[in-house]
Amino acid sequence: MLLILVLFMMVFCACAVADTEYALEPCAGKISINETNYIVLTPENLDDHQDLLSSPAISKTKEELLADWEENHVLLQAWTKKMDACLEVRVYVDEDSTHYFDLEQQTRQTRNEYLKLHQGSGKYAKEGFTILKPEWKKQKYGGNFLKFEYKRTVGEATWRGVARKSIRNGYTVFLDYKVFDRLPRRTDEDNLNKIANTLVFETKDPGEAAIQSAAAIDAGNADTISVDLTSVLQVTVEPPLVTNTGIFTVEGRATPGASIIGVAQRLANFSTQNFPMEVPKSGNFKLKFTLPEEGVWNITLTLEINGVRVLETYSSENVTQYYKSLLPISMTSEIPEILTSDELTVSGVTDKGVTVQCLVSCGSATVLEKTIRTNGTGVFKFKVPTTLEGDYDIVLAFQKKGLDNKRLEYKTTRQLTEQDTRDRSATKAIHPAYNTLVKKLDTYAGKYMVYTAHVVSVEQSGDQWIILAALKKNKDKYSNYLVYSADHDPGLEAGSKVKIYGTCEGVGHQYQSEEDVVSYPCFIFSFYE
Repeated sequence: MLLILVLFMMVFCACAVADTEYALEPCAGKISINETNYIVLTPENLDDHQDLLSSPAISKTKEELLADWEENHVLLQAWTKKMDACLEVRVYVDEDSTHYFDLEQQTRQTRNEYLKLHQGSGKYAKEGFTILKPEWKKQKYGGNFLKFEYKRTVGEATWRGVARKSIRNGYTVFLDYKVFDRLPRRTDEDNLNKIANTLVFETKDPGEAAIQSAAAIDAGNADTISVDLTSVLQVTVEPPLVTNTGIFTVEGRATPGASIIGVAQRLANFSTQNFPMEVPKSGNFKLKFTLPEEGVWNITLTLEINGVRVLETYSSENVTQYYKSLLPISMTSEIPEILTSDELTVSGVTDKGVTVQCLVSCGSATVLEKTIRTNGTGVFKFKVPTTLEGDYDIVLAFQKKGLDNKRLEYKTTRQLTEQDTRDRSATKAIHPAYNTLVKKLDTYAGKYMVYTAHVVSVEQSGDQWIILAALKKNKDKYSNYLVYSADHDPGLEAGSKVKIYGTCEGVGHQYQSEEDVVSYPCFIFSFYE
């Protein structure tokens, strides 16, 4: 028993030594990496890895690599022993981090707002990213992180990878697991997840950060500020664009105990009305405005902490029209430029008893034509199917007796991503029994199929890759063979067991075995998972 305990402690200690902790100092975080599996490069140890710097995978001098890291805010790199993948840990301040400060302190709605920035042809598409199905994943210690697979093109270089991304303590934290000369594999995602589960962060208070930032501005040290003051005053319910009562509420979060002064200024004569309040301990505020007369008004919010003005939100476009004949409409759903799912929710709030008609077309096809009448809540909602690929025209028409009619028009586009195509293919894939497939091979020509198979070999033949797979394996013997041909490196490894999707060619493939030329069902390779 004592011997077993000693052996256990030796193994435990060996595992503990293998994990090395690295500080993510700008964002008060830490990350641990198993150095038996990775070669970790930091600014401090590059002199010890000159052989890696001169390798084809990096091919840079120490000075060149450090300059690249500084430009891209890289804290460290962790290379696999095969040098076919590299985890790059980046921590930096950008527009998103200054706005959100810390996504773990935000609501689910705010986090999903951040997620949408990574979908379709948004801001990150302009940086060369094609991001596949971003979703939130709760890491073991580090909180919520975006999880996604991506392809990125910068100039003539293109690479793929899997990633984790979030905003903590005023900094964007990006774990970028790049792969080279192949597609990402499930093992890459598993490896990244193990490391991401070691992330640990301290929690900083955005209010204290705001006061520190204000003090830095007063001292003339604005260059040292890493936290945008908007993180202390977050408006979640904006002033309405239209009102026929002149009464509305602006809601959000702010530093507890601070003072908010709402100012309504009429643009016609610049007359102003002030609406002050103190932020409660919860940090959630609701500031009521009552406009004294009809007209076009500009709404401003000012935040004060200990009598010192910290932040003012202002937008010349954020005006409120107050006329008693207007039909107020507030959209609660976003109509994106690019659609990324098979259904779009179009919703909002208006008066009670309003007739709302929704007309949606995609090209010459009518997708939706529906009319509803709002109840006492004034809420309206339409579920629009967006499975068709193409340009969508959305028209909302509002009508109520005694008020001006209103018409809203939107345009959006559905472009199927590679992942969309995969998902749709997976739902229609069939998998007849092997004996049935062989007997009726000609009748299955052109059918899309999926099989869970063992990869026996992957060989390049001219411009094609030939994949030999088997449905059965008994010890080291395979049987029930299938052959797939691909026009690119499929990223499969011999000995792995995967789901393979492909289109049946309906003819036997002549395959040279060790003993004879044999014929197996052949498929055009699509993808695997």
